[in-house]
Amino acid sequence: MSERISAPRARGGVGEGSVALDDDATLHAMGYPRKLTRRFQAFDNFAISFTIINIISGIFSSFGFGMNAGGPRILVFGWIGVSVMVLFIGAAMAEVASAYPTSGALYFSAGKLAKRHKGAWSWYTGWLNFVGQVGGTAATGYAAATFIQAFIALQWHSYEPTAQQTVLITALIIVLQGLANTYT
Repeated sequence: MSERISAPRARGGVGEGSVALDDDATLHAMGYPRKLTRRFQAFDNFAISFTIINIISGIFSSFGFGMNAGGPRILVFGWIGVSVMVLFIGAAMAEVASAYPTSGALYFSAGKLAKRHKGAWSWYTGWLNFVGQVGGTAATGYAAATFIQAFIALQWHSYEPTAQQTVLITALIIVLQGLANTYT
């Protein structure tokens, strides 16, 4: 952009101490037009959580490890400890995202934060994110499939889980995740 817009004007509230900045004006002042729409609904949030964040199947697959590693005490305090660490990481990521508010924040921020080889860092960030999303989604589906089969085996003692059934259930879960994210 050849010309810059002047600093955004603050919209004052009733009190003199309260100032709210207009997001669109702030982005425009930085030279970025607003392109990212912000319309997340409850089902959209569930679909992403179901697919990527492991909110459902990630919990089930980690219970066995936690029970073998120390029982309920380890599960509870481990959950609290990891939650605090995740909050620290989230706060750091929020700081970076607020400094560079763009729709391609992950790749753009990687390039901006790199001292040299900015394009390479953006490229690596993009591909590592892609591989992580594909691998994480597949691992989530597989963990859910093994949990479902273990649950079925506990309910019906005649059921014998096989590798083919695990793959079939995994594929079904991944198709459900795809449909949930496609039709939101």
